[in-house]
Amino acid sequence: VLQLVSKLEDREYMSFGLSGDDSQTAMVGGDVAVAWVDKETLKGYAEDYYLDAKSQCSGRTGSCPDTRLEDNTNDIHPLNAAMVNGYSIVTYQRPLRASDPYDKTIYTNRSQPIIWAIGPLNQRDEVSFHSR
Repeated sequence: VLQLVSKLEDREYMSFGLSGDDSQTAMVGGDVAVAWVDKETLKGYAEDYYLDAKSQCSGRTGSCPDTRLEDNTNDIHPLNAAMVNGYSIVTYQRPLRASDPYDKTIYTNRSQPIIWAIGPLNQRDEVSFHSR
């Protein structure tokens, strides 16, 4: 179980996950959760993403939700979401072991590099780029 907390602007996401390279921080090849809270409805979202390239998702390439690459591959399960004092809070669960080709295993016996970002959502509620 993981929890992401950030002070986000309207229509911004926060993401956190595993580096595409087991020895250093690398965006390409990364496996991340992208999360946000809709400030109008207060509904929270958490989606499983595979970062194929440093670009917006187009078809099946770029930074895409796993479900755009293959059906039934969203292994991120939102548990709770809230807005508290202007902070977006999303709690989610994901398996330790990779369960599809777009996921990476979380090691329990050694460290591994992580990646994170904050940025705007596009009109499809997908990541477009990151500003932080």
